[in-house]
Amino acid sequence: CCTGCSIRVRDENVKSAAELRRKAAISLGVAVIALVFLLETSIAHRSSPSPRSPLVWGLLGVMAVGGVAGWAWWRGQARRADD
Repeated sequence: CCTGCSIRVRDENVKSAAELRRKAAISLGVAVIALVFLLETSIAHRSSPSPRSPLVWGLLGVMAVGGVAGWAWWRGQARRADD
């Protein structure tokens, strides 16, 4: 674009607050889904125990913690972008 343009080009590195809130919502959704699966696998383990259950619980727990951490990070970034 020429130097006299009135069109403002957004910097690609700067995210809008709406984009950051969307990412936060997706991260929280991932955490909730992981927690639901964690609950389901613990109930299923009672009826048919599996030696792999602790591994699955660990993976789902890490996924849930990562989702909550992502939610907190993106939500904080969105609040800073609003300022």
